[in-house]
Amino acid sequence: MNGRKGFSDAELRINLLNYVSESHSQTDYFVALEARYAATSRRVDVLVVCEHTHAYEIKSDADRLNRLSDQLSDYRHTFDFVTVVSTEKHLPSIKKIVSKNDGIIIANNDHINSPLTSGPDR
Repeated sequence: MNGRKGFSDAELRINLLNYVSESHSQTDYFVALEARYAATSRRVDVLVVCEHTHAYEIKSDADRLNRLSDQLSDYRHTFDFVTVVSTEKHLPSIKKIVSKNDGIIIANNDHINSPLTSGPDR
C-alpha cells in the first residue's frame, strides 16, 4: 500500500463509485448507498441497479469479517449479483467465504483493480 496505514470505508466507497461510473458509462443506472432491502433492518453498502441488481459489500482494513458469510447469503437471495470490495489484507479470508458466483474487487494504491471474478460490471 505504499506507506499507507490502510483503506477506510469512505476511501473504498469513493473508489468503488468511480469504478461503477466508468463501468456504466454507456448505460443508465441507479446507485443507492446503505440501501435497506427485503423489509429488514439489513442494509447493502452499495446497490447498483440497471438491467440487473448488483450488491457491493465493502470491507475496509478496519472491518472484521465475522458477519460476511451471512451478509452474502442474504444478498444472494435478494440481488442478481454480489461483489465484495476490500483490500489485500482481507483477500485470503474473503476467498474462503465467497461462492463461485460472487465477485471480489481489491483496491490498492488509491484505485480499484480489475475484478478477480467475471460477471457484469465486476
